Amino acid sequence: MGMVATWRVWILRCCGLVLLAWLTGCGPGVGGTGTGAEQPPATAAPALLAPLCDSDLAPLLRCPAPGTVAAALGTGLVWAADGASQRNALARIEGNAVDLEVACAGLQFSGSWSQATGQAARFRGVVRGTAGGEAVAASLTAQRVSTGLVVQLLDAQDRALTGTFTLQVVPASPPAGACP
Repeated sequence: MGMVATWRVWILRCCGLVLLAWLTGCGPGVGGTGTGAEQPPATAAPALLAPLCDSDLAPLLRCPAPGTVAAALGTGLVWAADGASQRNALARIEGNAVDLEVACAGLQFSGSWSQATGQAARFRGVVRGTAGGEAVAASLTAQRVSTGLVVQLLDAQDRALTGTFTLQVVPASPPAGACP
């Protein structure tokens, strides 16, 4: 085989590998492997990520000194639950994000602190059932009260998915209690 033919075979094989890599993407199926950060579906009001440690919630969190570069990275790990020895709701707050499980409602929420024009800052992300299922856009409002956070989970149209409940900062994740 001549030199030109060898180069053509080599180029065709390279093109085939590139095409194969492009078709397979990041893993099986259209959504990839599921090991990366999930992107929330588009919401009605665009929001900009904001530093959680610049919010009214900061005194309850493990935030670095205000105005520092470290403060922009968010809080150290904080657990918050609606009960110290047993709980229905448990939030894991770290960086500028929260993961919330509401056991009796069968809901899990993951989101980042953000600010949308004309709205109070809140966590925006996705919610799904604890048994899995499709992730849908949602938000978690959080207001500081003297001893904790009053939170409520909302859908993309700001309709309540849960009632409001108060979370207290706890030293570790308490076990789930029995549902009523």
